[in-house]
Amino acid sequence: MPLRTLPGSAAILVRGTGRQGAGARRSGSLRIQSGRIAAVHVTEFEAWRPAFGNEGESLVQLARKHAPGVTIIANGNLHDPARAIEVMQDGADIVALGRGALSNPDWPHRVRQRSALAEFDRAVLAPIADIKASEIAA
Repeated sequence: MPLRTLPGSAAILVRGTGRQGAGARRSGSLRIQSGRIAAVHVTEFEAWRPAFGNEGESLVQLARKHAPGVTIIANGNLHDPARAIEVMQDGADIVALGRGALSNPDWPHRVRQRSALAEFDRAVLAPIADIKASEIAA
């Protein structure tokens, strides 16, 4: 189901640095002020981890703090149901899946039924995501 926005409203995508550890640094700040924001979609390699460094809040927690009345969509290695639940408990309203949905198009049904989840097979992405050096213009 597509996200519906009101006329004059917007959705915001926030991406993390993709780095963990001492080398991670704040790449920007999120401050939602007055306006009509329908949703904030935060994406990080591992959505449950601190957004900047080894300590602190995740992007989900930061988005919830700075946009308390806005729908928060979380993405980032959430194919494991326990991780998805953890991120929702941290403030996400919606969990977006990538690999989990490719491997298990019926992911919500499988999780609800406590059925086994299929492992991700990288071959699913080939050949369209497998660019060879000879295919890149010099």
